[in-house]
This record gives sequence, C-alpha cells and structure tokens, in this order.
Amino acid sequence: MSPTAPMLAQSESKVMFFSRLGLDERNKTHRHIYSQMKEEAAGGWKRMTATRESLASQYKNDLSIQAPYTFNQIDERVIQLEILAIHRRARSQTRLIYDLGRDFYDGHEENWIIRWLLW
Repeated sequence: MSPTAPMLAQSESKVMFFSRLGLDERNKTHRHIYSQMKEEAAGGWKRMTATRESLASQYKNDLSIQAPYTFNQIDERVIQLEILAIHRRARSQTRLIYDLGRDFYDGHEENWIIRWLLW
C-alpha cells in the first residue's frame, strides 16, 4: 500500500514538506501542528541517541564514535522501530498528518513523514 501523500526526499526543504502535505506555512494552525510533529520527532531522536545500543553494528565498538550521533550512525532497525513508536504515541492532530505518509510493504511499515522529521 502506498502512502497517501507522495514521498519527499529527506533533504527537501520545509517549504516543500508543507506543500507536499497540503499545509500552509502562513496558517497558524498548520504551523502549530508542524511544531508538535517536530517536538514528537525530537523526543524520538532523544530516545534513539540515548544509548550506544542504537548505533549501527559497525559503530558500536568504535569508541571514537561519541554522542551526539548522526542519523547515518543509527541502526536502520532502531530508526524503523522509533518511527512506529512516534506514530503510536502521537497526538491525534499529528497522527492524522503522519497517516498520510504510512506505507506497508513485505510485512513492514514505513512512514516517510516521520523519517523526514527525524532527519
């Protein structure tokens, strides 16, 4: 099943992100929802980077790798699990937006919106 809102590259701008989701940066309510989504993503980022156990296997034993970790140093499975956790814990307003980015394939769930916010 494909997401309702077509995927956007993580490197794309906030302007493109708003546009892709049908949000308007000039709309106070839309800005507030975006702020809540960023807050939820920040909590997820904090959880993911709280321990070295979140690091990809090639970095776990490399003591030169220290916090703050980069997105590319975090294990992909940890990211996927956190995306699901953010969706599960989301406020009702933000979950409505997140649902636009849900994708299911081969028994896995992905969410490009939450991934974009984490990046």
